[in-house]
Order: sequence, then C-alpha cells, then structure tokens
Amino acid sequence: MEQPSYYSVDGAAARLDVHPNLIYREVKAGRLPHIKVGRKVIRIPRQALEAWEQAQLEGGRQ
Repeated sequence: MEQPSYYSVDGAAARLDVHPNLIYREVKAGRLPHIKVGRKVIRIPRQALEAWEQAQLEGGRQ
C-alpha cells in the first residue's frame, strides 16, 4: 500500500497510535511542520511526520 504524501490530523494520530490532541498540540507549538488549507484544514507532510517521529524515538523534541 502506498503511503500518502500528506496526513490529516486524525490520520497522523492513527499512524502514531496517539490521540489527535497530541498532534494539535505539536502543531500549535511549532514542533510539527504542517500546511494549513483554508481556515481549518491542517495537513502534515509525510516527511515532516516521519522526522518528528524519529526525533521522539531519539528522545528529543524537534
């Protein structure tokens, strides 16, 4: 199965098995790069999510 280029907040949370509120917190804090589409829609690039995940595994925060 091909991985998406962008994840929704719910999709990113599902991939990481975390609550969507964690994704929103990281986006709001500027630690998780994202693209805002319109006023409400947030999309997270796959590469940004993978980099954030790797940083968490290494024990640091981005």
